[in-house]
Amino acid sequence: MGENRTADTQDPASAIARAKALQEGGAFEEAARLYAKILGDDRATLARVRAMIGADALARGQPEAAVRLLDAAAAETPTAETLFALSRAFRDLDRMVDAEAAARQALARTPNDSLLHNHLALVLREQGKIDDAITEARQAVTCAPDDAEAHVHLALCLLTAGRYAQGFREYEWRARLREGILPGAHLAAPIWDGGPLAGRTILLVGEQGFGDTLQFCRYAPLVATQGGRVVLAVQAALADLCRSLDGVTAVVASGERLPPFAVHAPLLSLPRLFGTTPATVPATVPYLAADPLRAARWREALGGSGFRVGIAWQGNPKGAADRGRSIPLRHFLPLAHAPGVSLVSLQKDHGIEQLADVPADVAILDAGARCDTFADTAAVVANLDLVIASDSAVAHLAGALGTPVWIALKAAPAWRWGLSGDSTPWYPTARLFRQPRPGDWDGVFAAIADALRQKIAAGSDP
Repeated sequence: MGENRTADTQDPASAIARAKALQEGGAFEEAARLYAKILGDDRATLARVRAMIGADALARGQPEAAVRLLDAAAAETPTAETLFALSRAFRDLDRMVDAEAAARQALARTPNDSLLHNHLALVLREQGKIDDAITEARQAVTCAPDDAEAHVHLALCLLTAGRYAQGFREYEWRARLREGILPGAHLAAPIWDGGPLAGRTILLVGEQGFGDTLQFCRYAPLVATQGGRVVLAVQAALADLCRSLDGVTAVVASGERLPPFAVHAPLLSLPRLFGTTPATVPATVPYLAADPLRAARWREALGGSGFRVGIAWQGNPKGAADRGRSIPLRHFLPLAHAPGVSLVSLQKDHGIEQLADVPADVAILDAGARCDTFADTAAVVANLDLVIASDSAVAHLAGALGTPVWIALKAAPAWRWGLSGDSTPWYPTARLFRQPRPGDWDGVFAAIADALRQKIAAGSDP
């Protein structure tokens, strides 16, 4: 093989073709080594080539190779573009200190780059440096006042800091994001301004993921107090469950025909319209309820006795929010050995394949596979003593049902959980368990296992 490579370097065209083939095949570092032989002492060109290949490695999910290539390129020619890519690669590896340093070096070269300020704000937020993150996010907006992404990230930083009034106001910029159209944006009826409805019909539109709809459908009863008829449009899997909301006249599943309405509002605009602060979150639970007949059937299906713990470990892997929040099922398995505990899987679709690798000495009842909608899952949860979940729709479901729920969070979680504390204003029955450092699920589940043993021994509420 070495002889072939030597022969290639004697024929530049053949060597370049081989280097391109290696890169296209994902052998990024081998391609860079071959380019180094081809280019010889042309270090400036080699730096550009390494930066290009490193960026390709990053885009194709090889951050380790990307760091090595981009770091070498930056050492030779530290352009803002190369340093920005290097910072993103470090972030993908959860090397946040290095990611921050590379981002700051890039900004020293292009101080008015909104994208770079936005990226640095993200890195700072993931380190828990929320005040610094807000400063950088504001700078991103200053550099690009019409950039919706910059405004939305500023909103997320403000919301993480608990500054809800400013945060939800900035969050309205999500309607202008390139990724998609805000639900309801195509509707002819005007957006509700929060004023009296005077008998008019309002359409509330679910948006984003299942968890978002479960969290913010709590506002539907408040909207009803404004004197109108409330129609709620949500994902099909949530429609039956959301019919248990007080004050809702009708629930329409996605794709179904909408009834006539006078005004509409996206669900995540309601906290702004109601002036929500951390102290005024409408947190009376339960605001959703399981169907009694379904719950009775599941009571019989679960059978037995003991302390029933529902578990859910995986969010939707397609969403950007899933980065670092889902948890390998293996971390939950030691909980099965706590005295009297019976584990019940609430996992549906994504991640359910991990059940096939559960050791024979660990018993987990797979209820999730038999749940077609969230109304089914709610019926299971109604028969559980506790739910332990990742930051997922199941965690929101348990909280909305008023069921005790322990939520395992990554070090820098979604804005709704804040950055510290073991409680949340959104769900009074929730207890938060936070990673002590990025990626440390062992530490989280050691704390959960200890808390579970104490709870069972004491026979008290979580």
